[in-house]
Amino acid sequence: MRIPLVSWLSLALCCFWIFLCFNFSMVSGHCLEDQKSLLLQLKNSFSFQESGSTKLVLWNESLTCCDWVGVSCDEEGHVTGLDLSAESIYDGFNSSSSIFKFPYLQRLNLAQNAFINFAIPPEFSKLKNLTYLNLSEAGFAGQIPKEISLLTRLVTLHISSTSVRGPKLYIENPNLRMLVQNLTSIRQLYLDGVTISAQGTEWSNALLSMPSLQELSMSGCSLSGSIDSSLARLKHLSVIRLDQNQLSATVPETFGTFSNLTTLLLSLNELTGSFPKNIFQIMTLTSIDISFNAGLYGSFPDFPVNGSVQTLVVRKTKFSGELPDSISNLRNLTRLDLAESQFSGTLPHSMSQLTELTYLDLSLNKFTGPIPSFVKAKKLTYINLSDNALCGVISSPDHFEGLRNLDSIDLHNNSFNGSIPSSLLTLPILSRIQLSFNQFSQWDEFSNVSSSLLTDLDLSHNKIVGPIPVSIFQLRSLSSLDLSYNNLSFHENPIDASPFSLSTLNLVCCNLRTFPGFLRYQSELNVLDLSNNQIEGTIPNWIWELEQLRYLNLHSNQLRGPISGFPKNAVYMDYSNNNFSSTIPDDIGDYLSSTVFLSLSNNSFHGVIPKSFCNALNLEVLDLSHNNFSGTIPPCLITMSTAQRLGVLTLRENNLTGHIPDKFPSFCALSTLDLHGNKLHGPMPKSLANCTELQVLDIGGNQIMDVFPCFLNNISTLRVLVLRQNKFYGPIGCQNSRFIQVLQIIDLAFNNFNAKIPPSFFGTMKAMTTDGNYENQQNLDHLIQFQDQYGNVYYKDRVTWRIWYWQHVDDMLYRIFPQLDFVYECRGGKSFNISIVSSKCLEDQKSLLLQLKNSLSFNELNSTKLVSWNQNLNCCDWIGVSCDEEGHVTDLDLSGESIYGGFNSSSSIFSFQYLQKLNLASNSFNSIIPSAFYKLKNLTYLNLSYAGFVGQIPEEISLLTRLVTLDISSLSYLLGQELKLENPNLRMLVQNLTSIRQLYLDGVTISAQGKEWSKALLSMPSLQELSMSVCNLSGPIDSSLATLKHLSVISLNQNDFLATVPEWFGNFSNLTTLHLSSCGLTGSFPKNIFQIMALTSIDISNNAGLYGSFPDLPVNGSLQTLVVSFSNFSGMLPDSISNLRNLTRLDLSNSQFFGTLPHSMSQLTELTYLDLSFNNFTGPIPSFVAAKKLTHVDLSHNAFNGVISSPDHFQGLQNLVIIDLRDNSINGSIPSSLFTLPLLETIQLSSNKFSQLGEFSNVTSSKLNTLDLSSNNLAGPIPRSIFKLRSLSSLQLSSNKFNGSVLLDMIGDLRNLTTLDLSYNNLSIDVNISDAHLSSFPNMSNLKLACCKLKSFPDFLRYQSKLTSLDLSNNQIEGTIPNWIWKLENLGNLNLSSNALTDLERPSQNISSRLVLLDLHSNQLRGPISVFPQYAAYLDYSNNSFSSIIPDDIGDYLSVTIFLSLSNNSFHGVIPESFCNASNLEVLDLSHNNFSGTIPPCLMTMSETLGVLTLRKNNLTGQIPDNFSASCALKTLDLHGNHLHGPMPKSLANCTTLEVLDLGKNIIVDGFPCLLKNISTLRVLVLRQNQFHGSIGCPNTSYIWEKLQIADLAINNFTEVVYEDTVAQFDWHFVCTGVGFGAGAGLVVAPLVFWERGRKWSNKSIDKILLMILPMFGLTYTPIDDDDDDDEEEEAEEKSSVLTEDYDDNEYEDELGIPRFRGRYCVFCSKLDKQRKKVIHDPRKKGEKHWQLNQLASKRWRLEREIRPSICLGVPMVRGDEKNFESQGQIDKGRTQAHVLLRLSRFEGGSGFSSLEFRVTLWLEVGTGTDSF
Repeated sequence: MRIPLVSWLSLALCCFWIFLCFNFSMVSGHCLEDQKSLLLQLKNSFSFQESGSTKLVLWNESLTCCDWVGVSCDEEGHVTGLDLSAESIYDGFNSSSSIFKFPYLQRLNLAQNAFINFAIPPEFSKLKNLTYLNLSEAGFAGQIPKEISLLTRLVTLHISSTSVRGPKLYIENPNLRMLVQNLTSIRQLYLDGVTISAQGTEWSNALLSMPSLQELSMSGCSLSGSIDSSLARLKHLSVIRLDQNQLSATVPETFGTFSNLTTLLLSLNELTGSFPKNIFQIMTLTSIDISFNAGLYGSFPDFPVNGSVQTLVVRKTKFSGELPDSISNLRNLTRLDLAESQFSGTLPHSMSQLTELTYLDLSLNKFTGPIPSFVKAKKLTYINLSDNALCGVISSPDHFEGLRNLDSIDLHNNSFNGSIPSSLLTLPILSRIQLSFNQFSQWDEFSNVSSSLLTDLDLSHNKIVGPIPVSIFQLRSLSSLDLSYNNLSFHENPIDASPFSLSTLNLVCCNLRTFPGFLRYQSELNVLDLSNNQIEGTIPNWIWELEQLRYLNLHSNQLRGPISGFPKNAVYMDYSNNNFSSTIPDDIGDYLSSTVFLSLSNNSFHGVIPKSFCNALNLEVLDLSHNNFSGTIPPCLITMSTAQRLGVLTLRENNLTGHIPDKFPSFCALSTLDLHGNKLHGPMPKSLANCTELQVLDIGGNQIMDVFPCFLNNISTLRVLVLRQNKFYGPIGCQNSRFIQVLQIIDLAFNNFNAKIPPSFFGTMKAMTTDGNYENQQNLDHLIQFQDQYGNVYYKDRVTWRIWYWQHVDDMLYRIFPQLDFVYECRGGKSFNISIVSSKCLEDQKSLLLQLKNSLSFNELNSTKLVSWNQNLNCCDWIGVSCDEEGHVTDLDLSGESIYGGFNSSSSIFSFQYLQKLNLASNSFNSIIPSAFYKLKNLTYLNLSYAGFVGQIPEEISLLTRLVTLDISSLSYLLGQELKLENPNLRMLVQNLTSIRQLYLDGVTISAQGKEWSKALLSMPSLQELSMSVCNLSGPIDSSLATLKHLSVISLNQNDFLATVPEWFGNFSNLTTLHLSSCGLTGSFPKNIFQIMALTSIDISNNAGLYGSFPDLPVNGSLQTLVVSFSNFSGMLPDSISNLRNLTRLDLSNSQFFGTLPHSMSQLTELTYLDLSFNNFTGPIPSFVAAKKLTHVDLSHNAFNGVISSPDHFQGLQNLVIIDLRDNSINGSIPSSLFTLPLLETIQLSSNKFSQLGEFSNVTSSKLNTLDLSSNNLAGPIPRSIFKLRSLSSLQLSSNKFNGSVLLDMIGDLRNLTTLDLSYNNLSIDVNISDAHLSSFPNMSNLKLACCKLKSFPDFLRYQSKLTSLDLSNNQIEGTIPNWIWKLENLGNLNLSSNALTDLERPSQNISSRLVLLDLHSNQLRGPISVFPQYAAYLDYSNNSFSSIIPDDIGDYLSVTIFLSLSNNSFHGVIPESFCNASNLEVLDLSHNNFSGTIPPCLMTMSETLGVLTLRKNNLTGQIPDNFSASCALKTLDLHGNHLHGPMPKSLANCTTLEVLDLGKNIIVDGFPCLLKNISTLRVLVLRQNQFHGSIGCPNTSYIWEKLQIADLAINNFTEVVYEDTVAQFDWHFVCTGVGFGAGAGLVVAPLVFWERGRKWSNKSIDKILLMILPMFGLTYTPIDDDDDDDEEEEAEEKSSVLTEDYDDNEYEDELGIPRFRGRYCVFCSKLDKQRKKVIHDPRKKGEKHWQLNQLASKRWRLEREIRPSICLGVPMVRGDEKNFESQGQIDKGRTQAHVLLRLSRFEGGSGFSSLEFRVTLWLEVGTGTDSF
């Protein structure tokens, strides 16, 4: 047993420290008369409120002044402390105050007084002895005087001033540096609210004059710039408060080196970049708040065990990733606020261990899955998990029951289902429950609610069915209730006089048929919404008596009759969409004095519009549309539109007559004026021009007679103008039509305008309705909206319109434009010939054509044009040739003719002087472009695209001034040859090409900046189509491009813009195609681009920095292709996506979209390709049965849930080829109809929650070749129908719950099967195949039968000659590995691990197998190893019983081997030197064997390639060879537990990338290894139990091993002197310094060793003290249970390793997999692929893939841990994404423990060391079905 030698010494020091900390004010001296006189003089000089005073008011002559409250004296009677804080002093403090006459004063506190606008007196300099000065919140203003800097003894300076009113304190002259330069003793500095206005470098460097600074608080100081790295030199900082400044840039990594840091507040700044993870791992940190830094991103690391964090706030940042399981280590956490960030993944179950939590806000993130239990967090008061994608059932006992302090819970906008737990409603002080927008389906009665304090209950937008529980009406405190949008039934007046008094009641869409009777008693009701019900009859009169009613919404019911009254104080009233039929009371306006919104639309009101409406002085929206009003428009309604008043007036579809009153006031505030569909006549009112904020003007369907309204020219906001079906006349347009430039909708149809429309007018229009059938018009949600005082939108304007469909325009213009001498190329890619007249060919033209044919080299087999040219036909009829009427060749099309030579400047092609169109595309000239093109002066069309041209584009092209289309696109760059524009550059090439409309330069290397190439294009003002993809262009896109108004196609893919998409792209009203994929775009994508009506194709994919969301999409939008994949787009898909009726391709994959898919997607009937994979979509999948053209559906890797029913989702999709729903949460049955779709080839449904798969029929003609149903909950026998899918090539059913027997005979019918995976079910596989089926059995390439209860090798395998991968692991196969398995010539991966194999069949030498991966670990193999496949890259023989020497020539078999593990066997003898012949070896693990002899020196020279070498736990002797290569690449060197002696090898310093060095438990004699000081990567250093000597640390050296996390120096001969500079630079998590010092304490401790009762008492006492004191030392303490010898620890460790099979036995690991305690450590003993990212031997883990050769090629090593279960039977296994272990078979209950003894030493300068020693015990409990630590 070992007792901590310094325990009592620590206790004594702690007591002494506590004694010193007693306030010196307890010493009361005799008051001197002069001191009393000065104090009374001070009191009389102050003006203060006696009622607010607790000190000054008590000062009097009768008591000694040293006993006065707030006064402290020294022994001589001098006043040394004066505390007048919060004394309500408001005057009398200036330079003459007697307070400056106390020369002995050490502490002065004047905080929280009211010296309003007083400057701080400079006389403070007289108080030379001050160590504490507090002037905070005392009302001082102005410059802080420089005299403060003379108080050189100050330890604490507090001058905060955070009041937002009145003058501020500031530091300007002197500045901060001058103020603090002499204050070298300062430890606490508080300047909150003081205006400093300094840059990062300036204020940071100023603070360096205070080297002892511990607490720094400068919140709200107007600091700006970055935080300078010099701040890292203030090593003692424990509090950093810099919130509410303008700090930008990143948070320095060096903040993680503040080992004493307890508080870090950086909120409300402008921080950006990645937040350093190491800050979260500071053990002393208790509070961190970095919220409201929108540009700051990061993720959480593994949190340290027993972390001190109490407050963790990262709200409103870009933090992302999953919450680590280690969050449970923050046992003291009280506040966790991660709201409005980008976190994702499931909430770890370990959160249930956060027992101190009081405040939890995870809202507005992307969390998925079920929520953990919070029943242990008894102190919780606030829970907000809203706006995520959480799902599952909330059960009463498991989640929130017993939280008696809970005040508010908000779970809205998730996907929770099941019943609403009744226990929630009975929590004693819960006041608010928000569960809306979920999928709850049941709500039962609840009891014991009479004492409930619940005030707010929102259950709207769920799926609750049945009656409303009567219990709800017993909630006495309830004031707000929302049950809208459920399928509820309402009891007929369940209780008339309810005990509660509601202020808000929302029962929208609740199947109500009458007004609930209890409402008549709700006198406090403020909001009542009963819309969208089935209420019949009239409105009861008691409604009008609810005096507090402000909001009344009754729209969309069946109410009738007259409206007999109006609520007196209502602000919002909506009676629309009912059956009211009456006149409007003449005095209606007298009831609307407070009304802002009134809608009576869609009823049958009649009569005239009362003038009293004009008395409603606050009215902003008046909607009387769709009624039968007659008469004229009251003129006062028009004059109401003055500023701040009426904004929307809609009188649409009535019978109004007369003129529109010409009374619009000068400050008209109208946004919408809709008078459509009346009988108004006369001219347009000219005063309408006063409405300068007008956005929608619709006077269509009247009899207005006027000219085009040019008088509206100054209304720059107008978006919609509808004049259709009137009597307008004259020309269309104005001389300066500015308002037309911003119009989005203009409808002039059916008027008397002149037929001729100016061409310029077309350039600005979006759409014009030309069809007289107005009944077919559709709705558009416009941008006008009004909000109430709470920001709720209460009005959106709707206008009706239609657009001209472009496909009709295409057909028409395609026929007409050639006749007008225009070139028109429709967006569908049609081509046409302008010349359709065949003329007689001229002989010279024929001669030139034949000469051209003969000069060209082409492949006749592929030619369709040149090969047919002959003398016998008119050359104008030759394919590819067109002529004019005179017989001159005008068009020449030789595209796709396989021409590969014979084209240069002497070619006869340049002799065709009349040539207008030349197409040489898609050939293979492999030459430069001839310069002779300048001869073809009449060319209007030149296409040289993809013709194999290389080199510089000749400048002669610029002389073709008539060109309209130029296409020189190229793919030559793919072959390493460029077609380029350098000299001439782009500007020179196009400067004369002023007629160009189509320019295609894809693949041409231009290498121009944004301004350069953009301005070059301005010389082509008619440019319509621009395509310059892969041109090496850079950004930003210059604004000059906006002048090219005619652009309809912009294709700039695969350039390096690295900039934002300009907002003005949305002004290209003719834009049909926008392709900007792979351009490095950043910033927000302009929403208005999506609303361009002409747009048919948009592709902005592969721009990771580009973010945005979809707006409401326009009705009848033209979009056919919408691709935003691999971007940062987010948000929900709008319902208006159904407006894109022509959409064929929708690809949003690999983005950040979330929310449910709108049901309106089912209306996308033209859809052929749909990919929404890798997003965060939730909820059910809408039906796609109407999208009959769908061929590809990929919804994988989201959080979809619900069931997929046969008739509702995919039935009838006859063209569907691929459906991929992997990695979701879809449950229920797999619809059998899927298997009958005739063209379906791929079904991928893995990693869901499907639970049933039935038989299906009619599959004999199925084309299905891939079926993946792995990782679901499918149970029962495997349906036999599967084995009738004759085209099947891949069948994966692993990780389900299938049971029963499977006869492999059934697979015989699947002749095309190449992949079969039945692993990890509860199947019994009958591997005996009858001889009849053996010959027809499919030849497979991948077979996985892991955990299939196999007891022997299937015999049929010997005939599987094409097998490349075989997995029979985790079975019960016994006996010998057969020899034939090595003769499977194509076998590359073989996994036989975790069986009971004992031997290899002999002989097995010189096997012919081409194995790349061989895994035999965890069997019972014995004897020598005789199998070393010569091509194997991965070999694992660990955890067996091999016992032999290693063959001397082993290295000759390992020429390509990268990973070799022979660990945990009984190999003996020497380590063969031939290992060194394995030149590709990167991991060699020979640990835990019986090797003897010395380490072969050549192993050290192998370190150029070797990354991991572990020889741990052998019997090796001798010295460590000192010949490490100069380019040593070792990451891990583990020689622990041998008999090595001598010094450390000096050449080890060459291993500059070393991360783990373990030489523990040897006999090495040396000093502290300063020779390794330049290895900056070192994280783990274990030297324990050797004979190291001398001092610890390296003198005159700093900044070594900054990444060091573990250092174990215990049980050596160190002298225990650590150099302070060295220790200060270590980021040490644990330091074990051994025993052997502090001998003096032994006099006290020694007797306790033999007195157990005394020892227990001492330990208990020390525990209590250290738990309070250690945080002050920056340490964390865990109490001791018991002490064992180190050897006993190692024995426990050894035993533990047996149970955990091939796990590492490291108790704790950091995020890199590095253990934080001592114990066996091997970086690569886990079964990971070469990149250390995926488990390759455990397909039970989600996303598992086989180890591939291309993964072996990587040279990157990562240190990661693997948590991997052992064999299938007898130990637990992990399935899918489940967090708990699930077992198969019987697990023996037991308990294993592992101990770690820790000694923590801390150097205290001149005081020597303070040390602690304690033990951590870890228990592994194995029970039935679960494993737990």
